[in-house]
Amino acid sequence: RDWAEVARAAGGELGPSTQRRSVVSLVMRPGEAIDVFATRDAELVAGLVAAAQDPGSSLEYCYCSIFDECWFVDARAELPGPEPVEACPDFGDDAFRS
Repeated sequence: RDWAEVARAAGGELGPSTQRRSVVSLVMRPGEAIDVFATRDAELVAGLVAAAQDPGSSLEYCYCSIFDECWFVDARAELPGPEPVEACPDFGDDAFRS
């Protein structure tokens, strides 16, 4: 549900070497990149890498342009990439709260 839960699931904890940034309602320029999560904790990095490689793990996200054009990405898809959608789904209780 949030970065603390991600860290716990990866066998670590958030600490002073961990940085995180919310992207909710963030406006970005085309080509702009930001880091939403960074850590120097080697144990946490190892746990996150293992979780990302686990076939049972999943990552889905949706984003919209300032013109209300939206795209959905499911990393489990055979050809992961943004798919145009009418609007982003309401993930309800499964929504990430950053």
